[in-house]
Amino acid sequence: MSGISFLYVASSNDESEAFKTMRKKHVQEASKFDDSFYLTQIFNYLSDTYNSFTATCRNALKQKKEEEITDYVRRKLQNNEDFVLDGFKVNSEARNQDKAVGYYDLKFENGDWLNQYFVLECKPINDTKSRIDAYCKS
Repeated sequence: MSGISFLYVASSNDESEAFKTMRKKHVQEASKFDDSFYLTQIFNYLSDTYNSFTATCRNALKQKKEEEITDYVRRKLQNNEDFVLDGFKVNSEARNQDKAVGYYDLKFENGDWLNQYFVLECKPINDTKSRIDAYCKS
């Protein structure tokens, strides 16, 4: 427990003031982390999620549409208790008929990663040239 410190908040009739004090201390501590910290965490969770898929699941996902892959990955992450307790959330893009350029499939955020987020596309790319070319348009 050597790296753990505790903050004493005096009892008060104003619980919101105690919460503000704790939140302020937490934000000060969390501000020590940079973008690479959050990106590393996101990629670790994505890697763990992918590695948890069985071979059968991976093969089935390769045949799915982009939206189905996105939904599957998003649900897996949202149901990962550690992902949620670490303050992360993941959302899917709004689905409409007229998608604007620059839309994403998954958007990752963290309550402590102020004013920042990371977006990711989920594509069913395999080693066939047509699938790769469809995604890598210049």
